Amino acid sequence: MPNGLNQRVSIRINGKAGLTRGFLKSHFVTIITIMDTPCPDPFVRRARGLTLIELLVTLAIAAILSTLAAPSLKEFIVRSRMNNVTSEFSGAVLKARNEAVNRNVCASMCLSTTAMSDEPSCADSGTDWQTGWIVFLNPTCDSAKIDPSLSDVIVARGSTDERIHLENSDAAYLHFNARGNPKLSATRIFKLTYGTGEDDAMTQRFGLNVCLDSMGRTRTIPRDKACAAYN
Repeated sequence: MPNGLNQRVSIRINGKAGLTRGFLKSHFVTIITIMDTPCPDPFVRRARGLTLIELLVTLAIAAILSTLAAPSLKEFIVRSRMNNVTSEFSGAVLKARNEAVNRNVCASMCLSTTAMSDEPSCADSGTDWQTGWIVFLNPTCDSAKIDPSLSDVIVARGSTDERIHLENSDAAYLHFNARGNPKLSATRIFKLTYGTGEDDAMTQRFGLNVCLDSMGRTRTIPRDKACAAYN
């Protein structure tokens, strides 16, 4: 049917066609015309974007969700980093102990501020092992050796986060004999803290203590517990 044109409908009544207008009116028959209107395709959808109100509501919801998620994300990152420090420290102690036994030679582990330099050495003093540490073979079994040759260094770990601390008030040096024994007179405790220390909210939530016994074995316990009293 041509677009925009009206079409006359031919009506047949009792076999007669072409009835007059008067007859149609008298018999209440209505002439029907059909407009040539294009039918919408049910499979075609109109593209529709966002209104300004919808966009503002979406942005507001996103901002609220971001605000709620930010503290949880920070806590997750802090907890992961603190756990990594304890895991790496315990792994370094185990490495020194195993190397001493496997090679039948002494091994040492010490706090180091130059662990990532070309010539790593032990620090003269310090209590925060998070500063860094090195593990090295000690063929002469010299428990005072602080400047190993580079070929003897088997682990060198520098500081990763200055806000994390692993404190120990004893000498910042561990020496393992060929049997893997550090010959400690008592268990050493290493306190893992964050930020300002014991009073920091992150320390209270994620702080730990690392215990090193006389056999060179480590274990982690809650920060408010003592190594000897906690089983």
